[in-house]
Amino acid sequence: MGLTDNILRFESISDVNNYCGISSSNSWMTVVDFSEVGIITQQSINVNFYAIICLDNSESGKEGGIVIFLRPGLSFEIMREGARRLRGWVLCFSGELMQDTLLANRASEFPFFNESPLEPHTLSGSEYLMSASCMMSLRAEQHNICDRYSKRILAAGVAVLLTQCLRFYDRQVSKGEHRHSDIVWRIDQLLNDHFAAEKPHDSLPTVAWCAQQLKITPNYLGDLMRKYGSVSAQHHLHARIINE
Repeated sequence: MGLTDNILRFESISDVNNYCGISSSNSWMTVVDFSEVGIITQQSINVNFYAIICLDNSESGKEGGIVIFLRPGLSFEIMREGARRLRGWVLCFSGELMQDTLLANRASEFPFFNESPLEPHTLSGSEYLMSASCMMSLRAEQHNICDRYSKRILAAGVAVLLTQCLRFYDRQVSKGEHRHSDIVWRIDQLLNDHFAAEKPHDSLPTVAWCAQQLKITPNYLGDLMRKYGSVSAQHHLHARIINE
């Protein structure tokens, strides 16, 4: 664990436990209740493992909360300036938890871990409570004596939460149905303008570039194209470039 440029860096699950004063019988996973952490003064947190951060919105007068997904190497901006007391939960788990369990080789099934830049997803009141309930169950298990079943039980609990998060993610994609059902047309308009420009561009358009122009993440664009297009965003783009 280290602190550089006002970024708090956690290299391992043990770093999180030591920082928060949590005792745990395993090194694969930990759950933190932000209400027990106190005021955080760092502007950003960087992790070397997977993390699901569920923040409660009730303090700001809103129902529900938001959820942020971190993969190893990513940073989460807590605030722009000053100190802040967070409300909510965070689940941290290492890639080791995925080995030899039902999570093995399944990271690619959860698109929210691949978002860049990070995009907070909204949670309704019931969704936030459901997420918090999963984390509380996992927290209870992490305090049990570690035995030959512990890793499988923890992996199963994490899998349940990740599957719930897939439901939240799909709901958010579907919520933009009317707004994004014309996604193919909007991409084609971007490409028309790109190729019709009087001054040639230095590079060919990419999925990431299209997503940036539409102010959404590349993964979200990919999900919309799978939902509303006949081919993937990458194939659609390649076909258009070849035609040009």
